[in-house]
Amino acid sequence: MYVHHQGSTKMYLDEEYQSPETARMLDSTWRGAVAIHFFLTAQHNIYEGDIAAALRMALIASEYDDVLPEKDLFLLVALSAAMAQCDRHTSRAFTHLDDLVNVESELKEKLQDLAVDIFVEKSNRRGGAAAAARQNKMEFEEVHCEECGEPTEDWVTQCPACQHRHPYSVTDGRRLDPRVVYATCDLCHHSYDKVVQGVKRTSRSDQLACPVCHKVCDN
Repeated sequence: MYVHHQGSTKMYLDEEYQSPETARMLDSTWRGAVAIHFFLTAQHNIYEGDIAAALRMALIASEYDDVLPEKDLFLLVALSAAMAQCDRHTSRAFTHLDDLVNVESELKEKLQDLAVDIFVEKSNRRGGAAAAARQNKMEFEEVHCEECGEPTEDWVTQCPACQHRHPYSVTDGRRLDPRVVYATCDLCHHSYDKVVQGVKRTSRSDQLACPVCHKVCDN
């Protein structure tokens, strides 16, 4: 009985056996896992001091506001964007938080004061301090949708113009370059760059594992 169930489960997960309804249900199931993966990885990046990676992962996590609390998502975006000195995303995150109805008025006041402090301090910089700030400021690369040519920042996973979904690595959120060798998990079907992939099984540390479901990579 167990063997039959195990075989049925494998057929259920294999793409070639999936109906459209099954594929949509599995995508929805993994969506929560992917959201938590990006949310936690962004925080890990902050603690590791990789602020550029933290902002990229936080912005991708913010696309999952149907899964995770918006307040927590955009507090993370605001923090990582401010640390990366990325003014546009810092401002957008503060504005989004101010518009949320479930954010306490006391917290909104603190965030408004913090936003004023950040941008007033930036506007008061002169000479060498201003030049150093500009040098350290993070900017995302502009890329174009391969379907319609719409320009977007390289962290965007779905084109806002034609809704085409870009292939990206769940390891660091970067778009997958077709010239680069990458792995695709045969369980959750997410892709990751083998070169930068960093999540491993502790019991089998010599093998790569999917960053989302942690299944050991066979390819």
